[in-house]
Amino acid sequence: MFQLLLLAAAPLVGRSWAAGGEQLQKPLVDIDVNADVLELPLSANNTFSHLGAPLSLASLAAAASSHGLVALHFAEDVAPATLSFHSTSAAATVDTTIAWLDSPRPGRDLAVSSAAVRRGASISAEPGLAQLALHTPYISLPAALYQVIALATKPEPATAAAGSGSEDMVVDCARWAMGVWPDIVVGFGAEGEGLEVVVTPEQYVMEREREGNGADAQKECVLMVREGEGEGLELGWAAARRWTVWLDFEGGRTGLGF
Repeated sequence: MFQLLLLAAAPLVGRSWAAGGEQLQKPLVDIDVNADVLELPLSANNTFSHLGAPLSLASLAAAASSHGLVALHFAEDVAPATLSFHSTSAAATVDTTIAWLDSPRPGRDLAVSSAAVRRGASISAEPGLAQLALHTPYISLPAALYQVIALATKPEPATAAAGSGSEDMVVDCARWAMGVWPDIVVGFGAEGEGLEVVVTPEQYVMEREREGNGADAQKECVLMVREGEGEGLELGWAAARRWTVWLDFEGGRTGLGF
């Protein structure tokens, strides 16, 4: 895993971006430009659908305009993510430890060479483009891949508290703990020359307290994978747990550190 110490290596400044486009929007988390490292709360309680953490891409792009390089580190669990801003010269110190992908709009329209669900055998889909959707925990897959995940995990609608509007799907926690569900595997860059990212069941299923049970609340396991539209993919922050994501707005590239 990429070392968190790198996140505090340079001063913090501000810039911001949005999931749906390039227009500016109000950041979902206030940015303290005098801090070295910001903590962004992630939560496994209640519904995930209302969470605004950590930030949309448009919010980050606007906040980082002075230094141009943003780093977000996601822990394996739902501990707070950390966010820091760096000068573009800092990129030279991390080139050997990060896989960089060309992306004129960092985090968006990442070239995908392959997309598959793999557990022993591999089932693939025609690759499209991938987006980092760090404003949400959810992972959106092409229909063919989502159906394979659904067949393996057998999700059912969560029992939502009245008026919550939850559309979450839950899976059997005991079966999840057995470690027999498939991985989601995404290849970036030129085929045979790029980066292969593996999203495991430990990342695409998240445990939380069941709604409406008060002090006696039981745990339930939520499937963070949804069926998307078309052949593209969206990777929310649930998929990015264990990663450090680098967004180089000045250099037009996206970096992934593990």
